[in-house]
Amino acid sequence: MHMQEPLFALTTMAESEIFRTIREPVCLGVSIHTDLSENELFTRVLNRAIITAGMTAYAWEPLLPGYSELGQPLVLPGEQLTRHLESVGAAPIISFTHENGLHMAGAAISPLRGIGVDLVRLSRVKREGERMWSMARKFMSENEYQSFRQLAENETHSARSARFAAHFSLMESASKALGAGLMLGLGIGRSGSLPCRDIHVNSLKPGAHMELTGKAKNRFDQLGAVTLKGFSFKQREYLLSVALLS
Repeated sequence: MHMQEPLFALTTMAESEIFRTIREPVCLGVSIHTDLSENELFTRVLNRAIITAGMTAYAWEPLLPGYSELGQPLVLPGEQLTRHLESVGAAPIISFTHENGLHMAGAAISPLRGIGVDLVRLSRVKREGERMWSMARKFMSENEYQSFRQLAENETHSARSARFAAHFSLMESASKALGAGLMLGLGIGRSGSLPCRDIHVNSLKPGAHMELTGKAKNRFDQLGAVTLKGFSFKQREYLLSVALLS
């Protein structure tokens, strides 16, 4: 089976469930690196978001990608689209992720303040037994860790690996929605990135319930945000998480 087939099913499932839950259209796209460059995928997904939002007349107007000081993807639309977005109180938002020969983009044209996407190939989650518990304890808050361990201990290896991946993937997508990224230690992350333990994934279903503390809560307040919603989806060997800030 071509790797694009489960990925297409995964993104279709995610788009449908997100729209059913929050009534905001979010567009997702995945590409093998050799098929499309990052900017080509960026343009394709964002223009689909423009069309989905009913702004077909502005599709394919030049879009200039850029990045904030924290590495957050920014969108600089053309003059006509900018004026229209201001008139309807919407803005273009986008997020990228890279995973083992793939890259993915999520985009929306809406009043949402931020979007974060993260993609995991579950076969790369190698930790098991004490190594998994040790890694989970290192990055999760104590309450999150205890809840995770209680649910994961009686699961199969594959289910436990997927749960482990979902917690970290949701932390990653939430940090992207907040426009800061995740501080993983060992020099991974920027000075303004958010500590993992400041983003608590309290439950995965139905929808992910996340709680923010410390720097993550400060960032949330600075952005004037009201809600942070998380979603995780699994299709065969892939797990996708999406976080939306409003």
